[in-house]
Amino acid sequence: STGLDKVDLNYCTINKIPVCNVPNYAEVVVAEFVFALLLSISRHLNDAVQRTQNNNFSLDGLMGFDLYGKTLAIVGTGIIGRHTGKIARGFGMEVVAFDMEKNEKWAADYNVRYMPLNQALAMADVVSLHLPATPKTKHFINDEQFAIMKNGVVVINTARGELINAQALIRALSTGKVSAAGLDVLPEEQIFLKGIDEPETLFEFKDKQNDLIANQALVRHPNVIVTPHCAYLSKEAAHRIIDITIANIEAFVQGKAQNVVTSM
Repeated sequence: STGLDKVDLNYCTINKIPVCNVPNYAEVVVAEFVFALLLSISRHLNDAVQRTQNNNFSLDGLMGFDLYGKTLAIVGTGIIGRHTGKIARGFGMEVVAFDMEKNEKWAADYNVRYMPLNQALAMADVVSLHLPATPKTKHFINDEQFAIMKNGVVVINTARGELINAQALIRALSTGKVSAAGLDVLPEEQIFLKGIDEPETLFEFKDKQNDLIANQALVRHPNVIVTPHCAYLSKEAAHRIIDITIANIEAFVQGKAQNVVTSM
C-alpha cells in the first residue's frame, strides 16, 4: 500500500527494518472516484436508479446542481489531490487549496489558489480531503471547521476516515451545514467491518463505541454515500500494485532497496 498508518515506523527504524511502500499507484483512479461520488450526489444518482428499478420515473426530488462554476477546496495537495484539481478544472470548477507544502508549479498550471485552511473552507461549495492519517491530522475536520463552511457544503473523503470527526459530521448534516457527504472511508474501519460479520466483537472496543455508532448512522443517512474503501480498486491500479511490489522485492534482494520510508 501507499499508506503507512498501520505500520509502526518507529519500531522498524529502531530495529533497522526497512519498510518499502507502493507509491503513486492509484493517484488517477482515486481522483476519478472523488468525482464519481460528487456526481452521484449532485445528480441524486442513487435515488434515480433505485426509482427506475421500481418502475418509478418521477422527477420529484431529483433536482441537482451544476459542478461548473462551483468552488472546490482541496485539503492536501499530494499527487492525488493534484489530480483531483486537474479534473475539477475540466469541469469548469474554481479550485482553492490548502497544504503546508505548496506545489506552486501545479497551482500555476491549473490556476489554483493556495490559501489558509479556514479561508479555503469558507469559500468552498465542495471540500475534498487528501491528507494522510497521522496524529496531527486526526479529526482535522471537526465542529470548528464545519462552522466555518458554507451552509449546504458537500464533503468528500477518499483518504482516511480518521480525518473527520464522525460525530461532528453527523451534527453538521443534521443542521444542513453539510448537505451531503461522499465517504469511501470511515473511522475505525476495520473494527466496524469486522463487527458487521461478528457483532459480538463490537463490545470489545468500549473506547471506540462513539465512532462505531457514528459509522452506523452515516451508513444509513439519506444524504450520505458510503462506499467500501474501493476508490483505488481498478484493474490498472491492481497491476501497478503488483508490478511495484515485485520491483521492491527484487531491489531489496539485490541490496538496493527502493521506495524506503524508514530512516536507516
